[in-house]
Amino acid sequence: MVGELAFRASLPRTTTAARDARHDLGAWLPQRCGPATAETALLLVSELVTNAVVHTRSSDIAVRARCNADTLVVAVDDQEPAADEQDCHSDASGAGLALVESLASRWGWEPLANGKRVWFAMICTGPDDSGSADCCRPAETVLDLRSVSRV
Repeated sequence: MVGELAFRASLPRTTTAARDARHDLGAWLPQRCGPATAETALLLVSELVTNAVVHTRSSDIAVRARCNADTLVVAVDDQEPAADEQDCHSDASGAGLALVESLASRWGWEPLANGKRVWFAMICTGPDDSGSADCCRPAETVLDLRSVSRV
């Protein structure tokens, strides 16, 4: 089994942050997790980074990823505390998170000392896969998210 591989990027909170995250992560993902997984992961990271840009006042946004050859975990950290439960269900928000929920094997969020982390996990299809149904099957195990924060 291939050892865990790690990616990390710190992006300023600008209108190009989602594009920059897709570009940076896109250079790292396909050869590690396969094109089908990479395509979906890039869409989802774009949604999470866009949420951080639009809904927070963070100066920087951290994007981290880890792939252990079976499972990809991507996390987006910002410096804004989590919104209360009522804010999370307003009509003006949630479309991006609904997309994450429908395409990721698992996803969630957790508070950090100085903000929050939103993450998702996917099964890696492998570098030789050009797109199979396996890319969307539920993850049997998810990488320890504490290891993502050490990236």
